[in-house]
Amino acid sequence: MRGIEEKRKHTRFNTHLSVRFQLKNQPSKFGYTSSRDISEGGVRLILDEFLRPKTEVLLEMILLGRVINPEAVVVWSQRISHSDNYQTGLQFLKIERIENQRLKEYINHNRRP
Repeated sequence: MRGIEEKRKHTRFNTHLSVRFQLKNQPSKFGYTSSRDISEGGVRLILDEFLRPKTEVLLEMILLGRVINPEAVVVWSQRISHSDNYQTGLQFLKIERIENQRLKEYINHNRRP
């Protein structure tokens, strides 16, 4: 049986970034959290609420001193054992070319050999 890691197109690495998120279709619904890992294709966040898969989210993250604002979609969300929080996996849908380059630089800068 293939594991989830094998299905991923991009390798993730652990990182704790401050993230501002906003539900795309509900501008008044936003919050702040931190990431647990990131890749060129997406990010895993810790949230205090469940977001349904296919929910579109606007993100704001600072990488190497510069802000990036990718649009993402919730792929999965699962409650963390013995907690009121959820791990939520998001896939980047839209990211500007220069922001994607910053993301790649951040990943390469922090990737351990």
